[in-house]
Amino acid sequence: MLTHRNILASIFAYGVSLEGGQNVEFNTSDVYLSFLPLSHIFERVIFLTMASFNAAVIFFRGDRKLIQKDFEISRPTFIAGVPRVFDNMRAKIIQKVNRSFLKKIIFKICYFWKKKNVKKNKFKNMLLDFLVFRRVKGKFGGRIRVVLSGSAPLDAELHYFLECVFSCPVFQGYGMTETSACVLCADLGAKAAGTVGKPYSSNSVKLKERRCGNLEILVKGANIFKEYYKNGDLTRKSFEDGYFKTGDYAREENGVFRIIGRSKNTFKNPQGEFIVPEKIEQLYKEVFDDIYVTGQSYVPFLVAIIVDKTNKSEQEIGKILSEHSAMLRAKNKIAGYEVPRKFVLVDKGFMESGLVTLTTLKVIRQEVEKKFENDIKKMLEVEKYEDL
Repeated sequence: MLTHRNILASIFAYGVSLEGGQNVEFNTSDVYLSFLPLSHIFERVIFLTMASFNAAVIFFRGDRKLIQKDFEISRPTFIAGVPRVFDNMRAKIIQKVNRSFLKKIIFKICYFWKKKNVKKNKFKNMLLDFLVFRRVKGKFGGRIRVVLSGSAPLDAELHYFLECVFSCPVFQGYGMTETSACVLCADLGAKAAGTVGKPYSSNSVKLKERRCGNLEILVKGANIFKEYYKNGDLTRKSFEDGYFKTGDYAREENGVFRIIGRSKNTFKNPQGEFIVPEKIEQLYKEVFDDIYVTGQSYVPFLVAIIVDKTNKSEQEIGKILSEHSAMLRAKNKIAGYEVPRKFVLVDKGFMESGLVTLTTLKVIRQEVEKKFENDIKKMLEVEKYEDL
């Protein structure tokens, strides 16, 4: 149950959040294209915030196949979305680029140098934008000056890709329905791709150590919901010392937060190590169209469902998996027990298979487990050796 006070706390906090930082100031010349469901708190609060700035809000026609035309017609200055939507945008851009070998080479070279710029908060480059990126941006109206991502962690490579093609800053936020959408929000002036920023001015945040050193986000403030409807027991269990227990794990890095995963999705392997599937998936989405990682507490290795839409063979995918795993381990981004040992290759994405939520497009893990039950069970079969 969300009160007017909860919603207003999130809306007005935007004007005073990240004190001393670099917020985006919206005004009557701004245009926001709304294409996420208003039934979801993320989109609802953004819509109301834009209305409070007297900015124009244009709603897409409802047909996602024609959303490209909606961009060209509305010419938005600001868009907000979720990682899966932005990942689809990237896939379509790359697909068009790859139709020509010459365009592919030019794009790769320009992207390489543009990425170096955006890492230094330099979003415009006259030559590179003229050669490539103004054309890409033009397909989305040509006026986007800031992009917001929420609902789920945005991986660093996708973050940089969006900044390159749109020639503007991208920032992330973190929140839940129970927190009226907002808990953490990134400062545009701080370059930290893959992080979700600092505590929003409407609430205070602390990290509480849980299992195996994992830190859960606890939050308290005017934006926190009143209660679960007719469920007092659940409401009481959801709070600790006045703080709402989000169930999300995070870590703090130089004053900003990075989301690790959901506590309910973690499990312990036979060696006693806790596995956070979402963290592992984010690392492998850098090289695969999509991936789902899972395992069992009695099996000493992980398995994966890998989505590839480019018709690569299992041998090719296996080689990519092996090489990327070696790179991640060399950079200490992943431990040996977190590397998927087996995988099933599919060419149809989770969204096309109806395995994501309609609002935030998050993968419904129990549905993936159900659909690929036999494949997962077969992969998790522990080999029996005569010398064991």
